[in-house]
Amino acid sequence: MKKIQDYQTKITLLKQIKQMIYANLEQILIALEQDLQKPHYEIILTEVIPVIKELNFFLKKLNKNSFYKTKSWSPFSSYGYLYHPRGQVLICNTWNYPLQLLFVPLIGSIAAGNITTIKFHPYLKNFNSLMTKLIKELDPKSQLIQVDQTTSFVETFNQKTYDFVFFTGSYQTSLEIQKHLNPSQTEVCFELGGKSPFVITQSANLKKAAKMFCYAKLLNAGQTCIAPDYIFIDRKIAPLFEKELRKRISKLTNKVDIVKLFDKLLPSVRKNELQKHLTSQIKEFDYSNLILKDNDLNNKFYHQELFAPFALMYQFDHLSEFEKLYNQNPFPLSFYIFTRKQKDVDFFITSFPAGNYMINNTMSIFEDNKLSFGGIKTSGIGRYRGFASLELFSHKSSLIHKKGIDLLFKLKNYPYTSFKQKLLKLYLRFLK
Repeated sequence: MKKIQDYQTKITLLKQIKQMIYANLEQILIALEQDLQKPHYEIILTEVIPVIKELNFFLKKLNKNSFYKTKSWSPFSSYGYLYHPRGQVLICNTWNYPLQLLFVPLIGSIAAGNITTIKFHPYLKNFNSLMTKLIKELDPKSQLIQVDQTTSFVETFNQKTYDFVFFTGSYQTSLEIQKHLNPSQTEVCFELGGKSPFVITQSANLKKAAKMFCYAKLLNAGQTCIAPDYIFIDRKIAPLFEKELRKRISKLTNKVDIVKLFDKLLPSVRKNELQKHLTSQIKEFDYSNLILKDNDLNNKFYHQELFAPFALMYQFDHLSEFEKLYNQNPFPLSFYIFTRKQKDVDFFITSFPAGNYMINNTMSIFEDNKLSFGGIKTSGIGRYRGFASLELFSHKSSLIHKKGIDLLFKLKNYPYTSFKQKLLKLYLRFLK
């Protein structure tokens, strides 16, 4: 199995990636602007900074002993985990945050000691061309990082057998990938999406909730896997929240033409599809509203990830109504709860599983690597970022090291005598 054996090779490669990003920052910004119409500020905020933070984490924390973690120690024994590279890893990139969602998993794969192949998303002509060139300069012989040149998953998996596949994208595409894999040979991490609720209870700070909602839905025109998909709000405070939301949007539109921004950022095919379905329900929809009030759970937008700069609003009379709404949707990747009452928080986090929970804030799970990130069931398999990436891209084995004499060995071994049985029963009573 090919792998990066040498600790210094890993550190050198991670340092070179960091230098590469800083040295070619302007080219990266221009390429992403050409492909996705993204503002440079947003690229730096949401793409470049998270990658640099991940690099800094591993450059600081990775050491020669990272392959072994001790869990407990005594003069008689030690217990711990061994981390071995998986081997050949495939990382399938996506288009909405291509720099971050390429390099954050790549950094973890390198730190774990794998040989990594990158499969770019076909939408990104300029970015893909630039990255192919820079990676070739980084690793001229393609010994550690390789670029997949195939045009379909059939070709990709016919060309090479992978030990591990990391994919970011839609649930439907993850099913297609699984068709080509032998589960006994290739493990996976799927970072997908889902219906992420934005719950607002009576005790919530509505000004803050409106501010956080706007941030999440305006960022990259709502094309973020953890952006809120629907608002679940107490009917008594819904008008007050809408008022705060309008004030927030009005304040922003004095500086930014939101509709024009969305027209630039949303791919035309998706924009036309959204407009078609929206205008079939209401006479006119303005993206600058950001919300569509509808308690009809048959609305198709309640059954799919929106990935767009608006969300549905469901007004409830009782918190118990949430169960039906939750159960008819794909599992949430993220769950937002705005409330001042701990009992409301406890109700949601204990009753409704999600990949990640954020209380009185949005998007922050994506901005740091102190915690792992991942989904649940249809919203994802596996978690990464920070130390979780090292675990994800490694085979984890348990290790017990016994030292000296095992005083209990005679008691455990044949022959089983009546005296031993009495001692065993005494031990059993002690455990009680």
